Amino acid sequence: MLSWYLWKARNLLTFERKCLTEMEVVQRALCLLHAFQDAAYNRVMRDKPKAHRTFWCPPPVGKLKLNSDAAVFDDGTVGFGFVIRDANGLVILAGTKRCRARGNSTLVEALALRCGIQQALTSGLSSFQIETDSEILAMAIRGEGVHADYIMMLVEDIRSLAEQANCRAILFCKRDANNVAHSLAQYGAFIQLEKLWSDNVPASCFHFLINDLRGHYRSDTDPSYNSFDGPVVDPNADEVAKNGAKSVHKIVGCNDSGTLHGC
Repeated sequence: MLSWYLWKARNLLTFERKCLTEMEVVQRALCLLHAFQDAAYNRVMRDKPKAHRTFWCPPPVGKLKLNSDAAVFDDGTVGFGFVIRDANGLVILAGTKRCRARGNSTLVEALALRCGIQQALTSGLSSFQIETDSEILAMAIRGEGVHADYIMMLVEDIRSLAEQANCRAILFCKRDANNVAHSLAQYGAFIQLEKLWSDNVPASCFHFLINDLRGHYRSDTDPSYNSFDGPVVDPNADEVAKNGAKSVHKIVGCNDSGTLHGC
């Protein structure tokens, strides 16, 4: 990777009169290497046999769970999203932030997770499970020997914040089980800087919140259940979802005020 970027830097200087510093060449070569490593890992994971759709799993009774995700936008900005829910699937806190950041998917996922934990601490929340759909990030935080040197400073920050919050469980989930956090990250495209919601989510995320509740209930009672593409046959599934999501019904008059702190 370094040799390729040295050759590219030479061509830029020869043909376009653009000069890159030694540090710029090294940084760009490292970014390319990290992107290649992530792509290779993701290809291995993608080639694994397809499994049934997974659903968000609530934390144990009396506990909370934080899910986070990141989205990259065309204008070079990224969105961070996080949601904290209890054992009934009720939203305790949710937030989104938009900012400029450079790096591959694992790096921005780490930034999103750090932002979520920081806000949880600021809001006085602790002893919650942490869940991300980046397996590389989850393994790095747990110290399971993945090659992720480029995010280790962020990983150390996350470990320190998790320790402050008394968080012991660092979990990995598939994207299907992280849709609420992902939709909050995408919501960042429509805000200037940052938003925070207490006890609810923006209207664009409500569908995913309901799906999580219905999906968890249906997958527990019917192992063959795998999609929301068809109608819900069992009326109890909708009833459980409605009861579990009663706090987010406030989104009809959603309060968009609030600011994230410390991210």
